Amino acid sequence: MNEHNAKKAPEWLQGDAPVLVTGAGGFIGRAVVRSLLNAGANTRALVRSPGAGAISRLGAEVTRGTIASPGRALRGVDTVFHLAYDLRASGSENLAEFRKFLNAIAHAGVSNLVHMSSVVVHDGWPVGDLVEDAPITPPDNGSSYRGAKIAMEALISDAVKKGQLSSATLLRPTLVYGPGSRIWSEAVVERLRSGPILVPDMPRDHPAGRPFGLCHLVHVDDLARAAVVAGAAAKPGLRAYLISDPSPTTWPEYYCAQARALGVGTIEKRPFAELEDRLMPLTVGSVDHGPSLAARVSSKLRTIVGNDTIDVVGRRLRRILQSNVAEQYPDRFLFDLYTATGEIDVSRAEAELGFVRGADVQGRLDEVAAFYS
Repeated sequence: MNEHNAKKAPEWLQGDAPVLVTGAGGFIGRAVVRSLLNAGANTRALVRSPGAGAISRLGAEVTRGTIASPGRALRGVDTVFHLAYDLRASGSENLAEFRKFLNAIAHAGVSNLVHMSSVVVHDGWPVGDLVEDAPITPPDNGSSYRGAKIAMEALISDAVKKGQLSSATLLRPTLVYGPGSRIWSEAVVERLRSGPILVPDMPRDHPAGRPFGLCHLVHVDDLARAAVVAGAAAKPGLRAYLISDPSPTTWPEYYCAQARALGVGTIEKRPFAELEDRLMPLTVGSVDHGPSLAARVSSKLRTIVGNDTIDVVGRRLRRILQSNVAEQYPDRFLFDLYTATGEIDVSRAEAELGFVRGADVQGRLDEVAAFYS
């Protein structure tokens, strides 16, 4: 089995053997495909939606299928970049498909896996300071996104220990933004257009010198480059990397920067207790047990007409519904992020992957504004 390192990365990337990207039709997947192609890699994309044409036009070889039934996609492949995850399905459903894919990898003789995990696997996110060996405790309910990501990491670790994989890299990005990000770019744009965004002010009892309201972003292009280097520089065994902007901004600063790029939107600070008091308490029914009916319908439509068509229609409908300006109060999920105090140590990614922020944040937010104009 070949051992790769950063100095030999160009030779490896330009070799004849194809590298496979799963989830290539998704937001992050497309960026990884572009980054691999830019590096000269023989890139094969596994896609299941009608958006295959867009991937093919980038220059990648396109193979139709799913991770549960990859078919010929693994033929001749030594390295896999695994990014597939269906947010419209439950964590349990995603985990079941991943088990099948991991078995397929073992039978196909794949030796090197780069797996897109998430910072949410860590117990301390987003409050505690994090390094790669920070505690990870599996939740009682395995149907959640976090539970699935933790379980996937455990399965990969077992595969390495059993010799089914020679090397595996776990990437744990924070909040991935950029043109095409439905959660951390598109939703932010919609929020700014809908009315004033309310964020909590620092509480009076907050420890002096401790950061408050940190917005841990990572641009999709930076993450994609880190993924490619991780694949090329892999060594035997299992490694994990936290991936985030080394110089995080705060949520008010992020919103203000995006508002400047859009030319619309205001941000207002409100007392911490005022916003906290409006939050609904967590109940058994609020636990993530899987996607809603609407999400499942959306998933079915996407398999018929493609992600891009659904996204365009969805954006137009939301623009129509945003005619009534209203104050944007945070829900519990956003409130926890708005009050984040934890710092992310990315020194391992910097030292071993050469991870850096590729461009200034404001310039990239200008691109987001242009994309959604």
